[in-house]
Amino acid sequence: MTTTERLAAFVASLDPSTAGPSLLDAVRMHVFDTIGAACAGARVADTPPVRELVTSLGPRDPALALGQGLRTTLPLAALLGCVATRCTEIDDIHIGSCTTPGSVVVPAAIAAASAENSGDDRRFLAACLAGFEVLVRFGLAIDGAHILYKGIWPTYLAAGFGTAATVGKIAGLSAEQLAHAFAIVATMATGTVGGRAPGLTSRWFILGSAVQSAVMAALAAGRGMQGDLTLLDGRWSEITGVALDGERLVDGLGTRFHASEISFKPICSAKQAIAAVYAMRFLLENERINAGDIRHVLVEVPTAYAKMIDQPDLPKSRLASITNVRYQLALAAFAPETLNDPVRDQLPASDDISAFTKKVDVRADAALDTTYPESWPARVTLTLASGSQAVKELQRAPGDPGSGYGWSAVEAKYSGSAPEIATACKRLGERGTLSALLSALETTERPESRAASRPRSR
Repeated sequence: MTTTERLAAFVASLDPSTAGPSLLDAVRMHVFDTIGAACAGARVADTPPVRELVTSLGPRDPALALGQGLRTTLPLAALLGCVATRCTEIDDIHIGSCTTPGSVVVPAAIAAASAENSGDDRRFLAACLAGFEVLVRFGLAIDGAHILYKGIWPTYLAAGFGTAATVGKIAGLSAEQLAHAFAIVATMATGTVGGRAPGLTSRWFILGSAVQSAVMAALAAGRGMQGDLTLLDGRWSEITGVALDGERLVDGLGTRFHASEISFKPICSAKQAIAAVYAMRFLLENERINAGDIRHVLVEVPTAYAKMIDQPDLPKSRLASITNVRYQLALAAFAPETLNDPVRDQLPASDDISAFTKKVDVRADAALDTTYPESWPARVTLTLASGSQAVKELQRAPGDPGSGYGWSAVEAKYSGSAPEIATACKRLGERGTLSALLSALETTERPESRAASRPRSR
């Protein structure tokens, strides 16, 4: 069997009963977390232009666009739900592969299940698990945590495979049809997105378009369209220049799952900055340090992302504010509530914030490279006016596996969300839960109720 066929056979045969209870609970939590992010994303400036575009292109039914309170075609609903989720920067992330699977898998699953009018609860849960697994595995197989800094966006590159697995599973494609869906997707996978424009970014739209194309690929394969099943076995890497470890992609399929390794983001931030923010918070709260007494801040992180988060100038855009660790630390000190606001239509600016960013230095520490990418650590050293120092190193931040971030934390993150959505998500896979979830989404995803989805500061 080719690599593509082995991947397809796994997805076709996957049943939730083969996964342990803790794994399935993790999948359910990530579904709920993604729904919350998508609803919050309706208020982010990046979403309305895409929503208007989708509304102009597609009819009002049958597929539900996650978080947007509208129905359109299945491909467009998946695109819009992905944009609304990913643009928030509060969606989940698998750090080993540097992919954000929830933003791809869950909008596609909701769109497909609503369009197919599918009440198959176990198949929906299996489709989400399959999508998470395939997308993360592809990210690991291309060494996503390292190629990101070479100009390749791992989630964009892997999105088609996760989407095809999800939609194909819900649509009931055979193993042969799934294999051709993956083969078609492989010809469209590029991963390159270019630099960031100064205005409204097309970044999230590009990712959503990859999801949309993969939905079409799965539907086309279900109608007999075929692709090159051998492409992932060598030639894809030769053509794209991206090394794909085919054995890592399929090794242990069905016996080892990665969904339980996916991290939650408790705040609105690039994941590369989160450990530093929480180390700073720890020192301020537990050492009872007054921000005004801080004279210097040293942030040490792995070499891979030190340059990315080290931005000396004050941010001029929402996205720049999220990736700038100097500014994020200043927010932690003087405007902590902003860290949980994915909208950020007004960036806090004050003399205190401006002065604080100038006190921060960012340094790559080779000693921290030893645990990357299995963890994305940071060490923060505060030098106080008295000359004393306070140091905190975090290998894993809140939200990472093993940090104790469970249902209570995820629900608190979206404190205003409809309780029936959380109730349905907690029982996904049981009879009637999918229809209950879709009904809850249909009735709560209205423009007037979106404010209730605002994440709460933690």
